[in-house]
Amino acid sequence: MIVARAYAIYCVPALLTWAARTTLPALWDAHPWIDQALFKGLMAAATVAALRCDGVSLRDSGFRLPLQRVKWPRLILGIVALNLAWVWASLWLRLPGDSRWELLTLCERIFWGGFYASAIEEACYRGWFQTALVRSLGGRCAQRRADPAVVLSATVFASVHLFLIPRGVAVRSAIGGVAVSLVVGWIAALLRRRTESVLPGMAAHVAFNVSNFLVSYGIWFLYTHPRI
Repeated sequence: MIVARAYAIYCVPALLTWAARTTLPALWDAHPWIDQALFKGLMAAATVAALRCDGVSLRDSGFRLPLQRVKWPRLILGIVALNLAWVWASLWLRLPGDSRWELLTLCERIFWGGFYASAIEEACYRGWFQTALVRSLGGRCAQRRADPAVVLSATVFASVHLFLIPRGVAVRSAIGGVAVSLVVGWIAALLRRRTESVLPGMAAHVAFNVSNFLVSYGIWFLYTHPRI
């Protein structure tokens, strides 16, 4: 039931956003950032509703300072290195990019995709979902790397990226996105369990997405502005 709700929190906002985009195409053409604003905004509302329904406070869902020390520079540099490896693999495999972001400026991509979307996804999958799993599974969430809450938090988060295919993303690009999202999700879930805070995982998620936009833009700029 919890897993089904986690998928619904992603799929229902996606369907509602698609319906709004189909109904008001002129608005989307004029302001393409509305797509992410509405989609993730609905996800945020659904996440808050799930927290209230389960009686989970923001503090209990991980919105607190980490209880264990986090080596922030090493975490961020490691995530950026992961992103560089992902970009290299994407270029080597010639994976098509996500055309949805091409309509946005770099600043809009960084805000809506780097900060806004990342924070809401972490609030959902590491905040509400992982907390709900720990409460439901109880003692089965032993302090080991493969505890069920960590595994499910990472895999469900990764698998929802397959729903990008109906939104126009190429199948092999979506599958690649699932793979790298699984790694990022696993890191964020482990950080959530170890520190009892969503903030380190949120920072890692933001660092990955922002660095991805910056590197992608840099590659595009070099390709379209060759040196004479």
